[in-house]
Amino acid sequence: MINEIDYDNLIKKALKNVVKDALKFAQENGVSNNHFYITFLTNAKGVELPAILKEQYPKSMTIVLQHQFENLEVDDDGFSVDLSFGGVPYSLKITFSSVTYFADPYAKFGLSFAPL
Repeated sequence: MINEIDYDNLIKKALKNVVKDALKFAQENGVSNNHFYITFLTNAKGVELPAILKEQYPKSMTIVLQHQFENLEVDDDGFSVDLSFGGVPYSLKITFSSVTYFADPYAKFGLSFAPL
């Protein structure tokens, strides 16, 4: 039986909800002047990338959601998005637990995480 509150974990979960809510806002309204830098662990459970991207980024990857992304879909566990790399479109599925960094330079806002 655990008899202590794990405040560190509660804070991490709350901050991940900031990421989720920002992405939901972008899904519904677009990003306008905002844009997001998101770093995530490519080998984390639940992350889905094409093999060519996993080969290029075996540990982590940073994506930018600004002007050229499509089909952003956010759920409780993560998000999926279509991005182009070298002019080739790819679909990515990223879990919130894999995210290690989130920033919105326009808002001068950023968060760093140890993976959950």
